[in-house]
Amino acid sequence: MKHFELFQKSLLSPMTYTGHINHAVQMLNISISAKRSDADPTHQEERQAIVEYIADKFPDKTVEDVVVDIVNHSGIRTEAVDDYMYYHHRTFPGHKACIVPENSIDAAKLGLHISAHIVGEKTIGISHRAIEKQLEPAFTIGYFDHKTNQWSSFRVKRTDLYTMSKKFIEAFIAEELPFVHINSKNSDFISVMKYFREYERINSPHIPRLVQCNRIGWNAEKTMFVSPRDKSQILVFENPEFQSIVEEGYVTKSTTGKTENINNMLATLKEYPLALAVYSSAYVAPIINGSILNIGGITIDLYGLPGKGKSLLQAAALNPIGNSEKNSKLIDSWAGSSISGLSSLISFHNSHVVVLEEGHLADPKVATHITYNIHNSNMAVKASKDGQLRAKTKMSSILVSSGEFSLLNHITSSGSMRRILPINIADVFGDDFDTEKHEAFKMKLAEILGQNYGITIDDFVRYAAANKEKLQERFNEYKTLYRLDRKTLEPQQQVTFDSSGEESESGNVIPFQVIVKQKTFDLRLLFDEEKHETFSNYIAAVHLILDTLFEVFDISSITREEVALACKAMYDYCLELCISDSKEINSLAELHSWAVTRASRNFAGDGGNGNQDQYGKFAQITINGIPEDVLIVAKKEVENFLSQKGYNASNTITIWKKLGVLHAVKENKGTKVKPKFTNAWTHKHIIVPGGARVECYVFILKKVEQVIDASTGSANGDTTKTYTLSHYKQMKELQA
Repeated sequence: MKHFELFQKSLLSPMTYTGHINHAVQMLNISISAKRSDADPTHQEERQAIVEYIADKFPDKTVEDVVVDIVNHSGIRTEAVDDYMYYHHRTFPGHKACIVPENSIDAAKLGLHISAHIVGEKTIGISHRAIEKQLEPAFTIGYFDHKTNQWSSFRVKRTDLYTMSKKFIEAFIAEELPFVHINSKNSDFISVMKYFREYERINSPHIPRLVQCNRIGWNAEKTMFVSPRDKSQILVFENPEFQSIVEEGYVTKSTTGKTENINNMLATLKEYPLALAVYSSAYVAPIINGSILNIGGITIDLYGLPGKGKSLLQAAALNPIGNSEKNSKLIDSWAGSSISGLSSLISFHNSHVVVLEEGHLADPKVATHITYNIHNSNMAVKASKDGQLRAKTKMSSILVSSGEFSLLNHITSSGSMRRILPINIADVFGDDFDTEKHEAFKMKLAEILGQNYGITIDDFVRYAAANKEKLQERFNEYKTLYRLDRKTLEPQQQVTFDSSGEESESGNVIPFQVIVKQKTFDLRLLFDEEKHETFSNYIAAVHLILDTLFEVFDISSITREEVALACKAMYDYCLELCISDSKEINSLAELHSWAVTRASRNFAGDGGNGNQDQYGKFAQITINGIPEDVLIVAKKEVENFLSQKGYNASNTITIWKKLGVLHAVKENKGTKVKPKFTNAWTHKHIIVPGGARVECYVFILKKVEQVIDASTGSANGDTTKTYTLSHYKQMKELQA
């Protein structure tokens, strides 16, 4: 496109919107009189390319805005734009970017505007309306009223227009439109219908079909993505708070444009891969839970001291989708929130990240319920007062939470704990934490977040939807990069017990090997497979979207090699979390400490002084012919202790069984002829002399102490490494 290319070359960077319009007018004036061969693009094609280029460069402007400003420019030649509908007056109620059909009825000065209106809807319950609305296209007929010297309009159904219905004819007459032979075969009305049909045919790609929705993100069938930033989609919410979130939160701001926005964000964040992982959540959220990739949701849990950048990283996650400035409407709080309130809010934010602050003030019950629903993409709206069934809404989101301490302290669901990625804000910055470099980073990021927002996510979603199969194939390739190499786990952190309970020599045992007559406790058994699956899927998705951004935008601030290194840093951090000190080991250590410190009061074995409750006793019993020191605790007291400490008793005890710290007795649940042996994990013991026998757990103290000691090993706990990009570059250079 000769003139389009000349237009691009004529632009000086940076240039304002007005400057772009001025250059466009100059180039169109030249283009309209230029000689063209059959192989050259038409003036109309080059003009459309220029208009779309400007609209793309300035996201707050529509194609119509650009057309109106060009047509109304004092320097534009009439012939350069006269094939547009000639009524380009700003008060015209229709689409000003449309082309006039050749059989134009100039004398009528008619315009056309296509929109949609609701003719019916389904309802569920009293307060919860269905998401899908039945819409019927309608025509708004615009005409120039010579009496008032301005444009007026009236609306009719599309079917009325094309069937010459009585209602439509009466409307024409009532509006005093200039058609005198309206009932004859050669009437102007026939011409009007032909004109409208041709108008639709020519301009169908340019006329937005307005769709009314009360939910953003992907619809249930994953066939349409409802963007709160798309002006062709009308969003109507019964909750006025949601309406204000759309109008004040899901908004766009552009001072430097899309390319500069995403390059500035990536350039600022790339040194700190964990920060990049948080930012990437905005692009991962729309492609999970079956829309593009078949992986579930995740919670990113930022925690640490106040004022260190947690809120800024949350704002970075919001930047692609909407207002990322301070006090954004897209940021909410855990404090004082209920299950139903947050469920409604998160369901509303479907296919977008959800940002919640003050995680340390979250109600444990609320936090557990909400994270469970996030991870399982299901939100339920309460049943109505008249007893109708509750309406379940399938949704998809990624939760980015922040607080002074980890959200994991509030979660009681073992499944949810494995879908939460805790990130200590100090680990994000490594050696730069609390330095001048850290402060400079915060100032720079805050500046960028206020310059541009809400202008990149829709382009990415459109590209992802159009290349679904390609992205799915590439995701499977990326997943292979983040599979666990078990050989990297330290073999010296193994403890092996033979059948007599005596400790035997530890060797380089294959992880998870089953040894007859021996029980092998390997710290690799503590490795959390489900947690690793969640984290590795997320890192693979982050790697996918960061590489895909190169295809959607002109990325120059980070290389693909740096993306790969950054994702490697993210994965190493997550891998440490998967083999780190678990809640099950912590709970075992707490119970052991509780019994030892209260040995003379509540675990006396002789009934104590009679004034203290007895929960169990220390004793020695024979196991497989070997005397063993044990701790006997009433089953009820173990479960009460775990619940009071915030642990899930059932899940914790299951892990204790796997670790071999509980004594099991073989019991025959079958017959002598057909025996069926099972492990009995509780046994009846007398805790207080002369008292009744009660169900108890028996802890083998030698194994308890060995498990606790082993779990504090160097490779099984704290994340002491550095996860900055420069560190990984240095490591790569050393390896080379």
